[in-house]
Amino acid sequence: MNPVYLIYFLLAVIAAIIGWAYLRCFFKRLMVLVKVKGLCRKHGFRFTAHHPLWFLGCRYLKGADFSIETDKTVFSVKLFGCLWPLKSLILREHGEYIFRAHSNFLKAILDIYDGYQHLLPRYRFPEMGDKPQSRLLLICPMPLEILMQPSNGQEGISGTGDMICGMEIASIDHLIRIAESAK
Repeated sequence: MNPVYLIYFLLAVIAAIIGWAYLRCFFKRLMVLVKVKGLCRKHGFRFTAHHPLWFLGCRYLKGADFSIETDKTVFSVKLFGCLWPLKSLILREHGEYIFRAHSNFLKAILDIYDGYQHLLPRYRFPEMGDKPQSRLLLICPMPLEILMQPSNGQEGISGTGDMICGMEIASIDHLIRIAESAK
């Protein structure tokens, strides 16, 4: 067997793995689009997209992706996602975050590997009317686990409903629940 074919095969496998992650993220975000539009249509909420491809929102862009206006509250939503499902998202008190990879093939040597530390941008949420505004950080696709780490403490398991930098952490199901309860 020619070694060049082996290299091509390995490159194709790597491209397939990376492509799978992006394809998975795309379909999860399409489900967000379907669920949010269905929620607004079912309950008569006003939906506002803040840019044309709002459902593909990126965590590095500084503006909110969409807003849902109910009778009592305006939910301004910023999309944030984790491409790889077997990573942990560690959110720190002052807006830093890290994705932690859990190694399977090097378990005896290395248990966990923390990635680079990133800083959450200061997201801009538009003011919409006189209603109270709720700012949400919608995490989709969800990571393996979400951990919160205070500046002087240990990591603790977190989830939807917790606050980080003035935003409530939410999944799509949590968003639907709180929007329906604010009806």
